[in-house]
Amino acid sequence: MSEVGEPYRERPTRVPGATLWTRTSEGGDFRILPDGCMDLLLSDDELIVAGPDSRAWIGTAEPGTEFAGIRFAPGMAPRFLGVPARELLNQRVSLGDLWSPSRSRRLADQVRSADVPALALEQMVADLTEEPADRLITQVLRAVRDGVLRGGSRMLRGSPRANETRDGVGLRAGRTPTVSGTPARRPDGGAAMLEDGAGVLSLASSVGLSERQLHRRCLDAFGYGPKMLDRVLHLNVALDHARTGLALAEVAARFGYADQAHFTRDVKALTGLPPRLLLS
Repeated sequence: MSEVGEPYRERPTRVPGATLWTRTSEGGDFRILPDGCMDLLLSDDELIVAGPDSRAWIGTAEPGTEFAGIRFAPGMAPRFLGVPARELLNQRVSLGDLWSPSRSRRLADQVRSADVPALALEQMVADLTEEPADRLITQVLRAVRDGVLRGGSRMLRGSPRANETRDGVGLRAGRTPTVSGTPARRPDGGAAMLEDGAGVLSLASSVGLSERQLHRRCLDAFGYGPKMLDRVLHLNVALDHARTGLALAEVAARFGYADQAHFTRDVKALTGLPPRLLLS
């Protein structure tokens, strides 16, 4: 799994849209921020499903505790698991609670007894992945990332994402962000379409659904509706850029927040901490 001195590592897997990650805990509390993803991880010799989060998840681990996981891109895991994301919102459950206990025990035994459990977990997920990605959900995710609920600016294109800073205060996994692109600033501060619902109507129309149908499909795929998905995805990208030292007022202006106070409120609502403390 992870090498000493490198608490977190990740790489793409053979399963499109999925990432293999390993982590060695430095000890103490850690904070997982919502990112729209779901994970299947090996923890304490048990396979655990981490559902989508709408708020920060606080955990603790002893120094040296090792984890290995597959992080599914938003909307992918429900098809693999056969369980709607809405049923796993803000939850961590044993795979045995979703699949048959005997099957789950057999799979967990295969993974934990392997020479490299992380590779065995990757192989297991690849072997069990039969259905291709849902094209409609892929289209919805792309549109939200392109900023359709914020007036259509492509805010998430080419942007880094980092989901855990350190075991003390952080996100999913300890990545150091790099910036490959800078989104254009929107002169209006950006939230009008999100507030009046025109963006949701436009998104629903673009995929041939009513707003109610779109909301139900999003709940099943992501665990929450399109507006919440937009908040979560854009918050992560905004925080990635804030970690580079960009002033919070500038981050707010670039990523569709009305002002710095709006950005601060959203960070605190979703992570439990104000941005300066979260990023310190």
